Amino acid sequence: MSASIEFKYDRTPENTARQLSGELRGLKALNKSNIVPRLSGNVLTVEVKKLDQFFFKDQHDFSRETAFEQLKEIFNQTDIWGKITEGEREQKLFIKPCKITREGAADKLIIAMPVEVVDEISDRG
Repeated sequence: MSASIEFKYDRTPENTARQLSGELRGLKALNKSNIVPRLSGNVLTVEVKKLDQFFFKDQHDFSRETAFEQLKEIFNQTDIWGKITEGEREQKLFIKPCKITREGAADKLIIAMPVEVVDEISDRG
């Protein structure tokens, strides 16, 4: 069984205003995309298998390089919460604006970033 991840902006009045003004962007389309997370210690690695077309600012450039640049921008906008779900288990993460790195072969888009684990994996219920 593979894991899934959902990202949300930290709920603050400033972030709400920034989101409504269109200044914060990208998480809604990222959450609709096919991405596979893997957590190892305090490093989150995400393999991007297929991005939702609305993820891209320029609807004419869908390259991995453009996607990586936009991912760097998204993860440096503000604090972000992540929730990894695998079956009946959940793990919550906190991601501060950070430098993300690209890993793996050039024909894949795999990124890694430091995270703070907020809740250890536990059964939902």
